Amino acid sequence: MKLKQPITIHLSGRQVKEINRSYRRLGYRSRSSYLRDILDLTEATQIHQKRPLNEIKTELAATYPNNPKLVNEIVSGLSKSSLYAKRRAPAS
Repeated sequence: MKLKQPITIHLSGRQVKEINRSYRRLGYRSRSSYLRDILDLTEATQIHQKRPLNEIKTELAATYPNNPKLVNEIVSGLSKSSLYAKRRAPAS
């Protein structure tokens, strides 16, 4: 088992509320375990690179077959992220 190293990050109030809401709803015991899973999934599925969301959802579902809520939560969040959100055309 690899040693875990502590880090400190600063988040907006909105981000903290979202994390608190999500980790509890998904049944995680702590925010840390929830965020570790998110980071592991990011690395495993390369969701930081734009790919079809249905492809990412399929990979996540295979990785976490017993946690469809987590899979849906991640895909929903991705769809709202700056990487995937539809951009408005500039005003003329």
